[in-house]
This record gives sequence, structure tokens and C-alpha cells, in this order.
Amino acid sequence: MRALALLLALGCAACVPWPHTVLTRPAVAGQVVSAGAPVAGVQLFAGYGGPEEPCATTVPLATSDAGGRFSAERQHRWRYTYAPLVAPIATGGMRLCIATGAAAPVFAGEYLFQTYEREKGLTLACDLAAPREFSGLFDQRRRAWFCPPQQPQP
Repeated sequence: MRALALLLALGCAACVPWPHTVLTRPAVAGQVVSAGAPVAGVQLFAGYGGPEEPCATTVPLATSDAGGRFSAERQHRWRYTYAPLVAPIATGGMRLCIATGAAAPVFAGEYLFQTYEREKGLTLACDLAAPREFSGLFDQRRRAWFCPPQQPQP
């Protein structure tokens, strides 16, 4: 009986073979404005640079349309093992960078998300004229936060 209990405890704590997908980037949608007016042609990127240069390496996500609106689909990755005790609380992080015209991308925000969350996306309100001050999630540096998340509507 003890052996069975030990085996069950180890099975829950350890990784078990279970092919599945995890979220590597949530769906992102929102609007870019400057002083209340929509801004078209703003490019949004996922930033993968280090703490000194968060936008040194980027992957294009979306470009704002004539109304300043943008959206990008979520991205998943296959995993072949599953940790039952860790999966419900697993989180990921994403950096967002923005660029207008031919300018280099600049940091716009950092966001945490649950890697096993399927339904929720990230809705952003980007104001190029009025960034908020933000302490980084990953490095605690003070930066301009151009795209804070909007609160979900009830």
C-alpha cells in the first residue's frame, strides 16, 4: 500500500508522457492612438532581446489599420511531457515593441500570461502621446509603457 501511495505521489509531481500544446504567446488585439486620434501603420512586434535592449530581436505581430486597430493570433508549441502539479500555475511572459515608419522598434510593454489558458487574450490600449511609467516584470527597470492592458468588460 505504501509503494502504491509513493508511486502515485511521484507520478503527480513528475513529468508524465502527455502530448499537448502550451501557449507561447497570447492573442493580442487593441487600438493605437495619439492624443485620441487613431494611428495607422504602427507595427507591433514581440520582443526577445535582453534587459538592456528588449527590442533588439523582434518578430512581427501586426500592423494597425486606418482605425488604429490591430490583432494577432495566439501561438502554441507542442510539448510531450506534462507536470500535473505545475501546469495549472505555469506562466509565460511577453514583451511588446512598436515602431512607426522606418524607426527602430521601441519597448511598449511586458505582460504575463498563463501558458495553459486557452480562451483569454490580451486587449491593449496604446497611446503614443501619453505613455505611463512602468517597472519591468523581468528586470524592474523604469520604462515608458505605451500599451497598458484594458480591463475586461463584465
